[in-house]
Amino acid sequence: HPFISTNSGNTWRTVTKSPEAEVLKPSELAMSADGAKIFTVFFSTNVSTSIFKSSDYGNSWIQTGFPSTSIFSNSPVACSADGSIVVAAPGIGPIYYSSNGGASCLRSSVPEARWESIASSSDGGRMVAAPNNGSIYFSSDLGATWTPTNLPVQSWNSVCISSDGKWIGAASGTDSYISGDSGVTWQTNHMRSNIVCSATGT
Repeated sequence: HPFISTNSGNTWRTVTKSPEAEVLKPSELAMSADGAKIFTVFFSTNVSTSIFKSSDYGNSWIQTGFPSTSIFSNSPVACSADGSIVVAAPGIGPIYYSSNGGASCLRSSVPEARWESIASSSDGGRMVAAPNNGSIYFSSDLGATWTPTNLPVQSWNSVCISSDGKWIGAASGTDSYISGDSGVTWQTNHMRSNIVCSATGT
């Protein structure tokens, strides 16, 4: 079961009322800005992995409308600051988007892939997604349609985005890239592994 802290990490409690989880990757958990709404991957009753949601700081959980998968693969999820706009890529396949907090979802226009990481701006209006191997994609309509960026095809590990969608970071096993103009131009510092950013992107 996951652990929850409500005092900046000083103490932690076990969420015993949740379904069980395997070892989660950081990309498999998303949280609203106030910490009340949490989206993460758990085992469902049919021994497949599903995305669950808590609206009360992790005290109780319900299964979302995102598809379940029996494929043992990363299932990244991201949400807007209020938790109403959610995107997820269960297993290997397309990205799905929801505008009602995960109650139901639709399939987006992005090609099927093994998606490693998804990040969302504060309002959910701008999103970025990285596959295990391929092009990084952008969405500017709440996750419905996606277009590839001008970055090289690589084996990507993670992406991040500032609250306003202006600053974007992407990291692969080879390089890391940072854009300060919503992905129009990029700079690299040849670091690798994973990347995160503050709300302002600084």
